[in-house]
Amino acid sequence: MSLDDFWDFTPRQFQLKMEGKREYEEMIQRFEWERVRFQTTALIKKDRKKQNQIKQKDLIKFEWEEKVDVEKIKADRKKALYLIAKENKNNK
Repeated sequence: MSLDDFWDFTPRQFQLKMEGKREYEEMIQRFEWERVRFQTTALIKKDRKKQNQIKQKDLIKFEWEEKVDVEKIKADRKKALYLIAKENKNNK
């Protein structure tokens, strides 16, 4: 990004640009971890009999592969909003 581009951005545009960069870097890291897991699984499988084979997710399961519990997220959000409202009420 050029210096002129930086100064032309609003704070929100800059924030979005930084979030996009962070997400891109995180995606690259995920691909690298998954590649290592695939290679390791392949190395382990070559020396095992067919009935003793393992799957990649048996070797390691990453946090981004876990299912998102929507109900837990909703409950956490509701609790956070309650605590914020309570704090705002106490500050008045």
